[in-house]
Amino acid sequence: MIEEIDEILFKSISGKILSAKEEQTLKDWIGRSKKNETIYDRFKEYWEVKKFGGHDITDRAWSKLETIVEKDHGSEVKTSKENTKGKNNSNWGFIYTVAASIILLVGYFIYWQQPYNNLQNDQGPEIAQIVIKSRKGEKRTIKLPDGSAVKLNADSKLTFPSVFSSVDREVILEGEAFFDVQKYENRPFKVLTKDIVTTVKGTSFNIRAFKDEEKISVSVLTGNVEVTNVITQQNIDLQPNEAGTYSLEEEKLNKSIADKDCFIWKDGVLKFDKAAFEQVVKDLENWYGVEFIIKNGPDLNKNDFSGEFKNESLAAVMEAMAYSGNFEFEIIDKLVIIK
Repeated sequence: MIEEIDEILFKSISGKILSAKEEQTLKDWIGRSKKNETIYDRFKEYWEVKKFGGHDITDRAWSKLETIVEKDHGSEVKTSKENTKGKNNSNWGFIYTVAASIILLVGYFIYWQQPYNNLQNDQGPEIAQIVIKSRKGEKRTIKLPDGSAVKLNADSKLTFPSVFSSVDREVILEGEAFFDVQKYENRPFKVLTKDIVTTVKGTSFNIRAFKDEEKISVSVLTGNVEVTNVITQQNIDLQPNEAGTYSLEEEKLNKSIADKDCFIWKDGVLKFDKAAFEQVVKDLENWYGVEFIIKNGPDLNKNDFSGEFKNESLAAVMEAMAYSGNFEFEIIDKLVIIK
């Protein structure tokens, strides 16, 4: 069965690995005519639309795009053996197919990246984008142009313009941060995190959205917050002591009572409540900027750990854990060796 060229085009421009057969099929098709070569080059150019604001679209979004293409175009999008029988059918069939795909592709990228476009286009190219990063073991306090304050947790990144627009105030978060937002009635404050936009006027709240975690959580301390899923347009309103949790897998928002402990990290408090050893190690590596090495010893994954530590040293925390878990440890510079 001959590979369908539209699928190979999608794979090629998105950087996915082609099989030897697919590579040859693509090469043969491009070399068949100048029009095919132009179509391929144009398609690659449009793919660059996905890099608005320097934020690459995710593999999950790519899969969703492919689903939309298949659903919207069905068999008409597919270009198989019957399309390649005649020269004119081949060329113009592909022009129609790729043109339709490009329109859908660009439209989807504009929709997907709209928050990022707003951040740039509303300001104009002269507005600088400021990027603040915190390393593992480091927390940072940031003052935004509107007077709002942000406490950035370890291994996190905040991007914002040097001057906010007159319409709204948008920032981009990767990781975890606590926001204390100044109130401007007609200029909402928006935090962009993966699929989620959190909108407020003046309030304090916590957002956790680390790259390697499958959930995003928004917890409100004061004021009220609107959380919107940009994919499904589902939104929920959160009041003080309420939380919204978004599952990346299910693409669904759920409301619940906020865990009061989600706010304490900003005050230098590290707390474990029957936490699995694997989670404890992950949190300690992030909190103190260290790396754990587990040597032969007891199976600590069978244990859970509880404890609360305020501005404590790593050694003090490890002493408490070692007593509870019945293990020995050694700290050498940025290494924690459990034996």
